[in-house]
Amino acid sequence: MIGILAASEDELQPVLDAMLIHELGRKSRLVFHVGTVGGIEAVAAFSGVGKVNAAIAAQCMIDLFNPARLYVTGVAGALGGPYGIGDTVLVRRVAHHDLEPGVLTAYHPFMPSEWYELASIHPDLASSCGIAEATLVCGEFFVTQADKLRLREAFGAQCVDMESAAYAQVCYANDTPLTIIKTVTDQCDENGFENFEKNVAHCSTISATTLLGLIGREHAA
Repeated sequence: MIGILAASEDELQPVLDAMLIHELGRKSRLVFHVGTVGGIEAVAAFSGVGKVNAAIAAQCMIDLFNPARLYVTGVAGALGGPYGIGDTVLVRRVAHHDLEPGVLTAYHPFMPSEWYELASIHPDLASSCGIAEATLVCGEFFVTQADKLRLREAFGAQCVDMESAAYAQVCYANDTPLTIIKTVTDQCDENGFENFEKNVAHCSTISATTLLGLIGREHAA
C-alpha cells in the first residue's frame, strides 16, 4: 500500500477523483480514503494547512496503514529562478526555514543535517515524466517579496510551502520513504496570495496528474 497526502481539499481532490474508494478510516479528526489508484492499493487524506496538521496526518497514516512509501502532492510558491506558475517539481531536499539551525541535529530526531534528503526517485524516471528537481523550504507563514529574497539567499531554495518539512520529519523518524511533487501557484510577490487563490485548483490538478503518472511508471518498472 502507498499513502498520498495533500495539505488541502483542493490539493487532494484530483487524487480522490482518480481513486476507487472502498472504505473510509477516521482518526484525529482526519478522514482516510482507502482504495486503489491505477490498480495500486492506496490511502489518501488531506492534512490541513501548517506543519502541526501535516505531522499529525503523516503519523496517523503511518500508524494506521504502514504505507510502503508516502507521497505528497499539492502546490508551492516559487522563490525566483527557473520555475513559473504551472511548473511542476520533484522536491529533492527540504528544510524548515523558521526553525533555528541545529535544533533537529542536536535533539530528536538527531538528523545528520538540517536538510531532509528525498532522493527516492531515479532522475531518469522523473525526467521521463517531465518533472524538474527543486530545493524547498517550509515555514508557518505566507512569504512576502522581502522574505522571498531572504530565503533564496539563505537557503538557495527555489520553492516554499507550509507543510513539506513536517511530512519529511515524520517520515524520517519512522524510516518511511517520502516523495514530494509540487506545482507552482505563485511567485511570492505582491500578488502572491491572489495568484495562489486563482491558481490552486488548476495547479493541484497538474500536480496530482503528474504524481499519479509517476506512481504508475514507478510500479510498472
